[in-house]
Order: sequence, then structure tokens, then C-alpha cells
Amino acid sequence: MNFDCLRHGGSATVVFDTDMCGDVDDVGALFLLLSASKKYGFRIGGITVNVNSPNEYPAIMAMLEELKMTEIPVGVYDGENPESGNYAPYVEFLAKHYNGEHKSITAMEIYQKVLSESCDNSVVIVSVGFFNNINRARNKNTELFDKKVRAVVAMAGRFDEEGFPEFNIREFVRDSKEFIESFDGEIIFGGFEIGYQVMTDLRDIADRDSLLTKAYEIYTEGRMLRESWDPLTVDFAVNGENEYYGLSARGKVTVLNDRSTKFEQSEKGNCRYIFLKRSFEQTGAHISNAIKQTLRL
Repeated sequence: MNFDCLRHGGSATVVFDTDMCGDVDDVGALFLLLSASKKYGFRIGGITVNVNSPNEYPAIMAMLEELKMTEIPVGVYDGENPESGNYAPYVEFLAKHYNGEHKSITAMEIYQKVLSESCDNSVVIVSVGFFNNINRARNKNTELFDKKVRAVVAMAGRFDEEGFPEFNIREFVRDSKEFIESFDGEIIFGGFEIGYQVMTDLRDIADRDSLLTKAYEIYTEGRMLRESWDPLTVDFAVNGENEYYGLSARGKVTVLNDRSTKFEQSEKGNCRYIFLKRSFEQTGAHISNAIKQTLRL
């Protein structure tokens, strides 16, 4: 059974869950998703941030202003931050470019609103961060969550070798384990292995004034090259299986005591992971071009 990707699912409502606190690839992923929403017509019901920082809301709102999509609500995690912290210079820079009202909305309020207003089996959560928001939302109203959420597409885990505690799993590991092992809906994993050798190359980007460009410049110290974990996961969520991406057989994913992930194939499983059909270089050229195209819509 093929994944019902967003470009073909006009009735889908998306929640974008991000840990925009360290790596800049969250910015590339967000621009890809926002631009795809304009192009294909699916609705983004909300953006939720899974770290607690006063810079997160204005930083994301600044990007929404640039793309003229400020109607999308943004909610921020209101609990304790992960072990890795929550500060990123590029986020502070972006936050200074928003001059609008700073609304105090929590991530849980976004989830509650989206889930209560959406049709059954219509919500797709695209996660490029930790599992704390997602797991809290499910625990708050498990019946509602399971009724409304069709799929979770998550940059998380590693599936080409054992014993690797991937960052998005190991931070808030209890939430990761509880959600992944208890949710029966479809979970698609974009593992560490698909992104760490695929480079987003923005050295020849035409729009040097875009907030996307500025964020990458700050994070990469002008090199404009960065690994592509989050953009690849979003690109798959939008386009599904194609010449660049395939999906594993179905199975179950377990979070082990060392905080690594284990995949066991099973016809009754609800989990699959993405694999690349093209070389790292070819996939990098594809994702780099896709991100550059977001500034032309």
C-alpha cells in the first residue's frame, strides 16, 4: 500500500512539528512545506515547536510573513527543554524580523484545535524534531488523536545500522518510546541515514535577502552547505514514493535502552522507513533545487 502523500491529498490537514533550536535544516523544511501547501492546496492547520524559547514564535512568524501565510497559527512547547538546550543564533536573528503581536499559544492548544476541527483520518503530522509535543497531544485525548490522525511522517531514528541513538529519539526519549510503541496509525520514518550525506547546496541561490538564505548563512558561517535530514522528510511527505524515494516493508519500531531504534519486519506492522533510490549527489541536487524553487512562488 502506497503512502497517501500530501500533493494528492487535498483534504489533508497538516501539523508541522519542529525543534527549531539547533540545526538550520528546519528552515529549509518549513519553506518546502509552506510552498507545497500553496502549490497543491493542502491545509496547514498549525505549526508547533517542541522547545521552549521566546524566540521561536516570532522567528516562525517572520518566515510566515515573508511567504504571506500568517493565517497559520503557531504554538510553542511550554515544558522543560531537552538536554541539548534551545538556543540557535539564526533563530534569534529571525525573531528580530517580526514586528507583529507576540501571541501566547501553546503547542497543545494547536493540536487540540486542529484535531477537534478536522475530519476523521485526515490529519498528517510532519515531525522534524522531538516527540514530546506529539506524545503529550495523544495522551491528552488518545481517542480523539487516534481518530483524526492518519499518519505521522517523522525525521527520526536510524535503520541502516544498530546501536545509534539518533538525536530526535534520544531527546525526550520517554516520549519517543511511548508514542512510537503505542500509536497504531501509520508512522513513516526518515532516518538519519537518508540525510547525513545528502547536502543542501545554496551557494548559488539567487535571493540573498530571503530569511531562508540569511538563516543558512548564519548557521553555516557563509558556506551555504548543510546536511538535509529535515527537508528530505518533508519532501517525501509531500511527494511520496517516486524516482528519489522508496519505502521499506511494514514492521514495528522499538526504542531500545541505549536510545537507538530497532525495526522488525511484520505484515501487521504500522511502521515503514524511507530509503533513497538515487545517489547522495543526485538527491542533493534535487533537494537543493526544490528549496531554491520555494523563493520563486
